[in-house]
Amino acid sequence: MRIGVNIPNDLYRRMEPIKHTINVSQLCREALEAHVEDYERARARLESDDISETTNRLFREEEHMTVDWKELGWTDAKEWVEAVDKVNFEHLFHRVDILKKQGRPTWIVPPPGAPEAKRFDQRAWEHSEYFEHLFDLNQEGDPREDAEEEYGRAWLAYVCAVRRKIQQLSEERLMSKLESPTVQAEPEVPEQLMP
Repeated sequence: MRIGVNIPNDLYRRMEPIKHTINVSQLCREALEAHVEDYERARARLESDDISETTNRLFREEEHMTVDWKELGWTDAKEWVEAVDKVNFEHLFHRVDILKKQGRPTWIVPPPGAPEAKRFDQRAWEHSEYFEHLFDLNQEGDPREDAEEEYGRAWLAYVCAVRRKIQQLSEERLMSKLESPTVQAEPEVPEQLMP
């Protein structure tokens, strides 16, 4: 299998005087092989050492530092849908349409009404240690922005699914009315029109 290797421009310039004396592919292969062998030996050693208590403890700690932002988004969307009235429900989609026309992401829409339903800011505050943990790891990017987008997309997807379900119920009701014959009562003829 062939893979490409990127090296910094500075290293490439420094390599210039000796590049005719080295086989870059062979050096890369040997370095990769050494790393893989070290890893495989460490895995074998891990199997012989009994550190299952330690790995379980670390796993529980890591699990505690993990947040399922999609699940929170779905949960909060469900609470919002259960609390909101029809006017604010439809107003949300009016706001979504405006964001679409502006070329902005629709998941940033702030939900109207139902102030008791949780939103991302509250969830982020509840899970502040999650963000502290990620910042301590010096991860690139802003983990809060990533979490907010994941949460917002899930939240809006749930609300859109509810709207689609409402539309389907309306269509079914309409079809039911169209398919069932309506029996009208015989109109009464007023006395003055009687022959």
